[in-house]
Amino acid sequence: MSKNQNKKKLHIRLRHVLLLLSAALILSTAGLTYSRYSLDWSPGRTAAQAKAFYFTSDLLKEGDDRPLYRIGDFRSDSSTITFELRNYADELRASGADIQYEVTATGGALMNGTESGGELWKGTLSLSGRSAEAVKKTVTLTVPDASFTSGKAVIVVTVSSTSPYTQSLSGVFELYKSMTDVALSVQDAAGSNTLTLTATTQDKNGTVTIQWTESGLLPDRMDSRLEAVTINDAGNSCKFNANANGQYAFTFFKTNPGTDYSAIENLFTVVSSSP
Repeated sequence: MSKNQNKKKLHIRLRHVLLLLSAALILSTAGLTYSRYSLDWSPGRTAAQAKAFYFTSDLLKEGDDRPLYRIGDFRSDSSTITFELRNYADELRASGADIQYEVTATGGALMNGTESGGELWKGTLSLSGRSAEAVKKTVTLTVPDASFTSGKAVIVVTVSSTSPYTQSLSGVFELYKSMTDVALSVQDAAGSNTLTLTATTQDKNGTVTIQWTESGLLPDRMDSRLEAVTINDAGNSCKFNANANGQYAFTFFKTNPGTDYSAIENLFTVVSSSP
């Protein structure tokens, strides 16, 4: 065999070694910095196999910009905060390893009927998924009366995975109890196509439910503050979440512009939400 042939084979072997080292370096860098991949060295293999890691939720999000959810008509004896934890990003991308995670709820939350003690609940759970099987788990938080201040509670939920990687998901939940201590006033005039309803709260927060029997009045459904609007024969109603010592104005369209509704007593009433 000639010297040139020996040099050629040596160059080919060196190139293979360099390619293997480069592949391993790229995979390890991607796992630590970008896509959260773990390296699986299987017996008999000459290269690392990347194992994807996904930890998601239907309500909680990763990052500093935590989503805010407002829940009205909350009852500490029957209402709950419920969210899902998942080991997948979609039906084609799922983690193939068990995920250990810790749930923390500040604001005096209880979880699954277990009392927290103080204003912090903390517990460790797991999400089992093997062979990249999509798995989800429902977490339920109940909130006691002690967490509410003047009819409102703010619960911050954080879920942090501890294995195989560290990743945090979080969200904020504003809870409002039903409230009836509200003063209403109507501003209207004959010939106007709309009227204005003003609601003034006292020293409590809560969900305000307003009812009216006049079928010729329709609330502005484009108003994002109105959570639920019902128009039916049993009585028309709308509701919104209000803070203490606040004033809220809502527009109602009139099917009969010639009527001056400000002269009608008890046109609008505040009612307690049904249990």
